Amino acid sequence: MCGILGIIAPRGCPVNVSDDRVVHMRDLMTHRGPDGAGSVRDGCMVFAHRRLAIVDPTPSGAQPFRSADGRFSLVYNGEIYNDAELRSELAGLGERFKTACDTETLFAALRHWGVEALHRVRGMFAFGFFDSRTGELLLARDPLGIKPLYWWRGRGRGRTQFVFASEIPPILAHPECSAGPDWGATSGYLTTARITTGDRTMYEGVRSLPPGHLLRLDTREHELEARVRRWWFPKAAGAGGGAGLRGGDDRGAVGVISDSVKRHLRADVPVCTLLSGGLDSSIIAAIAAPMQPNLRSFCAFAAGENEAGGDAEAARAVARTLGTRHSEAVVTEGMFDRNWRDIVDRTALPLTTPNEVAILEVARVLRRSGCVVTLSGEGADELFGGYDRTLDPAAEFERRIEEDRVSRQSPEYAVLAARHAVACAHWMAPGDKAGLLSGDMLARIEGDAVMWTGLREDFHEAAAAPFDDPLRVHLRVLQSGNLDKLLRRLDAMTMLAGVEGRTPFADSAVAAWAESVPMAELFTASATEPPTARTKRILRREFAGMVPAVAVERTKASFPLPFEGAMTRMIEETRGSKFLSEILSAEAMSVLADRASPLPHWAWPVVNLAVWGRRFG
Repeated sequence: MCGILGIIAPRGCPVNVSDDRVVHMRDLMTHRGPDGAGSVRDGCMVFAHRRLAIVDPTPSGAQPFRSADGRFSLVYNGEIYNDAELRSELAGLGERFKTACDTETLFAALRHWGVEALHRVRGMFAFGFFDSRTGELLLARDPLGIKPLYWWRGRGRGRTQFVFASEIPPILAHPECSAGPDWGATSGYLTTARITTGDRTMYEGVRSLPPGHLLRLDTREHELEARVRRWWFPKAAGAGGGAGLRGGDDRGAVGVISDSVKRHLRADVPVCTLLSGGLDSSIIAAIAAPMQPNLRSFCAFAAGENEAGGDAEAARAVARTLGTRHSEAVVTEGMFDRNWRDIVDRTALPLTTPNEVAILEVARVLRRSGCVVTLSGEGADELFGGYDRTLDPAAEFERRIEEDRVSRQSPEYAVLAARHAVACAHWMAPGDKAGLLSGDMLARIEGDAVMWTGLREDFHEAAAAPFDDPLRVHLRVLQSGNLDKLLRRLDAMTMLAGVEGRTPFADSAVAAWAESVPMAELFTASATEPPTARTKRILRREFAGMVPAVAVERTKASFPLPFEGAMTRMIEETRGSKFLSEILSAEAMSVLADRASPLPHWAWPVVNLAVWGRRFG
């Protein structure tokens, strides 16, 4: 796991950013790579890298990685999980490897196969690959979006410049970048708590490369036009792209997920697992424990949260059964307040969920314990149907769509589905914004065009692929939206502690297999059956003999944090906030100032914006 940075200028125009400034930009990501740093300058290209040494931690794995003749350069963040297979294939093509690092494997694959290498690599990754002979830059991001990648293109000192990085702060530190708020994305955040909408971030002009997409840049073009396209499309394993059919992989859930966990355990540093006592993390721990002797597990919980049925008790019970060496991170009210502000300041972004504070704290605890890599259960809910509160209303919505005879391939369906999704889950309801936002803000956001366009595109793409059940469309949207948010959250928080977070569920091969499982084996809608009988059905059934019953039978629970008390204290951030006064109406500011009334639901994103907005003066 690492931090990558690149600065590109048109061919024949050397990058006019000093070495000192490059080092400053790079070292804003020291937490992502405390084990080493490097940079290279080659005419119109500068690459820089911070290293967290996981596989082959010797100096031979240092980056930027370059060919002997200097033609090709690579900066890469991630892990390749089919490294051995790729090396064997490349060796047959004459490649001779000098290191045991997967960076060299990816480098060789890109030299031999070009963009086609993306379809051969299984892993989590974001990288920049430059060919000095052709002047082409290639950026790419893994299928599910585990590793982040941001970019910005601007003009300064009479020339166009292009910058990419693992995080936004290095881009903002470029001497020509003065990005202000993207008001459309900011309004979307007020409703969805997502810090990206499509490729839009909350900074004007700063873009996120979407999951499963690549970007090509030709430095022979003076304007450095970024050409972005999707390279990965979700399809069922062995089913020719159709869902609901069992494909060539008939190992079952246990076989498919066990293979993924085994691959995710590869490391030359200590590996542990997060364990909340829920089904997903318990499955990971149950598979990993026999493979990893003396496996360590870690759980975070709120101070005072030790009652029966809570995360702490469930995690301890699972750990005892599986025989893991279990440790705990306790989140106190004071810690919550401090970490909240620290996260916003260091990531230059507001929080998406309060859980980010807990993830950061448990990552710090496990790092202090000597662990550098941790496994997480992220992805199981989105791939295997774990959200009854989303899918139950979706089933009713789809019944009405059938009655109204609306084609799911029509623009009308995408519009209705987007409205339904927001109505079921929001912080600030779009219909309330006329009274809550200032007149200037309402004019800027143009009817929340950014948010609605992004959601409509999500549903249009999800419905365009074959599906066995209309609920599959909603599950795909959860994968494109909610999972992207959760994976960014995990990456950002673990990286702040210098920890690599790995997600065996959020794996392209597991995702393809899950797409081939009939929807009825993942989730069924019912008004009478409990969620444990209806959600992630195939996981509960197939892992019933491996995972302790307390985890299989436990209903999904949100992490209990000292959230309400923190909100009451943090609301002080809104008082006198010039930034918020540009966004909110006088009536909304008055509601926040009324200490006698309960805080409204929309206070969470608003308070985050108050903290975030301090950077704009």
